[in-house]
Amino acid sequence: MQSTMWNSMGTSPLATTVAAAALFVATTGDVFAQHVRINEARIDQPGADTDEYFELSGLPGTDLADVWYIVIGDGPGGSGVVEHALDLSGSVIGADSFFLVAESGWTGDPLEVDLEAVLNFENGDNVTHVLVTEFAGLVNDDLDIDDDGILDTIPWTTIIDDFALIEEGGTGDLVYSDTRIGPDGQFVPSHVYRYEDHWGGWNIGPLDPIGGDDTGGMSNAFRPGWITLALTGGCEGEVIAEVTGALPDASVWILVAREPGGFFFPNQCFGLQLTLSRPIWARQYTADGSGYVNSGPVTVGPSGCGTWIQAVDEQACRVTNMVQIQ
Repeated sequence: MQSTMWNSMGTSPLATTVAAAALFVATTGDVFAQHVRINEARIDQPGADTDEYFELSGLPGTDLADVWYIVIGDGPGGSGVVEHALDLSGSVIGADSFFLVAESGWTGDPLEVDLEAVLNFENGDNVTHVLVTEFAGLVNDDLDIDDDGILDTIPWTTIIDDFALIEEGGTGDLVYSDTRIGPDGQFVPSHVYRYEDHWGGWNIGPLDPIGGDDTGGMSNAFRPGWITLALTGGCEGEVIAEVTGALPDASVWILVAREPGGFFFPNQCFGLQLTLSRPIWARQYTADGSGYVNSGPVTVGPSGCGTWIQAVDEQACRVTNMVQIQ
């Protein structure tokens, strides 16, 4: 098999765009919903619920003025009661495309938290989580007086995104979203996240955040165990990179950067937009029917020693772990 070369490419800046589809389309007004989505949430865990959070994804710099996170559950009057309402005014989605709201006791990386808030999400019934604009109601307002599953009062201007967490399918409290997640066995889901950031379908994570699937404040593409990269060989010789866990027949890019920070992946893909901010080598491969890629023998020159390798599944917009050539 022909050997290729992985080597540093000098010090000149390099910017490469692969399948350069826009991450989001900059819009305003009625299509604000295209900018922001609920991307992940945790409402329960073993013991005290100190790790409750929700995560939004959206265009960096999006102003969250008059955006509210609402939870609709039950109360003395039945279903349709506002249990939680949090005003996100004064907040802006950061450069990483995520906005994380978490409890003060959150045990994840504190640097990922954009807003600390008291959440106290209900976790024993069917509930509806809704992201809206210009909420004018109050906590404990009953929006469905006759409990027929149709809101009698709509105290907001626009629904941006919503989902319902189901403990009992077809029974229990009414929900007010067509996106219904659960039940998780006999329980309401404790942790939910999109398979792919922003636009993907929903998945149920484990009850316990310790060793679980939580990626609050980060791309869901970094969820461990989905796609992995292994390297054999070493510096000033030949190495082989192997990728497992990609989608069958997917387009997979294997990339080399001088530093771990040399990779920049927008957090949402239509195809894959890839901006490389440091000197880098990149090559496209096609996974086999089991999602496996083998780079074949690649010669590493002296200046390639100490560089970092990562792979990206372009179809799923998922990335592997990073491996250093040593």
